[in-house]
Amino acid sequence: MHSWLAPLIDAGLMLPRPETEVWKAALCAADFLVGDHGSLTTYGVALGIPCVLGAFRDLVVAPGSPMERLGEVLPRLATAQPLPAQLARAAQAQRGDPELIALRHRVTSEPGRSAALLRRLFYSWLRLPEPSRPAATRPIPVPSVSPLHERRLPHLPAMLVTTTSYDSGLAPGVRVHRFPAALQRRWNTPVTGAHLVADPDDPDLRWPRSADVLVLPHERYPQPEAVKWSDVAARFPGCGLIAVEAADQGCTVLFADDTRLRAHWVDRTAWVSCPLAASAVHAWAQMSPRRRHLRGTVRIEVRASDQLPPALLELAPVP
Repeated sequence: MHSWLAPLIDAGLMLPRPETEVWKAALCAADFLVGDHGSLTTYGVALGIPCVLGAFRDLVVAPGSPMERLGEVLPRLATAQPLPAQLARAAQAQRGDPELIALRHRVTSEPGRSAALLRRLFYSWLRLPEPSRPAATRPIPVPSVSPLHERRLPHLPAMLVTTTSYDSGLAPGVRVHRFPAALQRRWNTPVTGAHLVADPDDPDLRWPRSADVLVLPHERYPQPEAVKWSDVAARFPGCGLIAVEAADQGCTVLFADDTRLRAHWVDRTAWVSCPLAASAVHAWAQMSPRRRHLRGTVRIEVRASDQLPPALLELAPVP
């Protein structure tokens, strides 16, 4: 399984082991669910997660069960159609759907009381007095990514990135969507209007040689002031922007005209990163002629998803 899914794991896929609680945390954090005829799909629907059925064996589902009804109500995955559009349609159609609400109520008639009720039942079977302390539900631990779930590469994976600008009212905004470049190339699915972000030390030279943005990781380039545009551009003349990663997930940005900017996350949320900052600056530079004459600071609102809060990126010239 790991060998089969290796390209996806390299691109960031996490494979939760069934015997751990990682799958519970993943379900709690999920924006969407591609399910089957198993109980996990029922849990996801009970949590209100928009769901599409990737596989469903009607013959093995108990007649009259909630799972059978889910098989009738939930949409089936269409392999010939783009997945994001199917998930978006499912989210819109399932919001407030009365049949799904009724099915959620069939999962349990006592939401939030399972710990107390089950403990009472088990102690009655054992003919033991129940403890006086309240039965508390243990929180699901936040998973840590281990080598069992991810093969960490010694270089940053190449990404195709699309950006769209918007006006947030307080600052110029950039919406960023990132796609693993290797998967797009393997499946021959071009991403229109994307720029390529790559690591100059990627052993697959197709990526840095074609990159619009080169990201230099902090562990290999700890001194941004020592990085010169001419040194990197001599190897990769097609590059339009170089971002040297900082310890705070921001970066020092270099342009071909010797302009240097410091990109710093003002409110550093969990999802921000140096490559994301580099793509946001690249988009800002495309729509702003101010970078050579920047005297003070500029702030950009960055969004990576409609489900995530925006982050604020501050740009300032490097003396």
